[in-house]
Amino acid sequence: ARGALENIVLNTALAACVRHPAAVPEMHALLEEVAVLEASSGVAVTDVVSYNTLMKAFLKTGQVDKARQMLVEMIEAGVPPNKVTYNELLNALVMAKDRRGMWALVQEMSKRGMQPNSVTCSIILKSLSATSDPSSVARAMELIDTMHDEMDEVLWNALRAKRDGAVRQLRLDIKDALSHETPFDGIERLIVQAETCKQAIVSVGGQIPNNLALPLQRNDVNVLGRSESTRLNSS
Repeated sequence: ARGALENIVLNTALAACVRHPAAVPEMHALLEEVAVLEASSGVAVTDVVSYNTLMKAFLKTGQVDKARQMLVEMIEAGVPPNKVTYNELLNALVMAKDRRGMWALVQEMSKRGMQPNSVTCSIILKSLSATSDPSSVARAMELIDTMHDEMDEVLWNALRAKRDGAVRQLRLDIKDALSHETPFDGIERLIVQAETCKQAIVSVGGQIPNNLALPLQRNDVNVLGRSESTRLNSS
């Protein structure tokens, strides 16, 4: 009972330091002192909430390295991190555009037998952009495939947002290519560069869509509407 009461007092104090960043160093020192007392007394006071709260305080003040150190300290103290621990830190690494650190943390989760959840995958999706290389996209999709939880609304909306963003960027790329008189084979490659491109509406009438239709069909893209090959055969 004593340890439980002290845990409540400690976690309440730690939660207060999230609202008062100036107190974070003192709370970190207090947590370290408590960990030493735990080792000598055998009374458990700290828990995963204690470390997660202080980690959140460090992240709020932009101290990602110190937050990362909190993960090390809690493991050394015998307190197992949970998905909240990893997701909080993962989000900070994504915001910092630290892709190497991001995937290293995901691998660490896997080594500890911790499967990603919908929050983990949604955070990883935020690291992708319209200019992300195919390997990064594939790796993110593979991570989603390993998820045991059902896809929730948050993850579904994140996937839709990335898809819509990629489509908008592709439209801009094609418009830019047309404005610079890019050869039609170059525009064709822009349209079929995504493996998921199976159907396309190139336009209605005009020489540009006519010139695009046949190359698209040769790349197994279904051109919706009256096909160029049909038009040529009927003329």
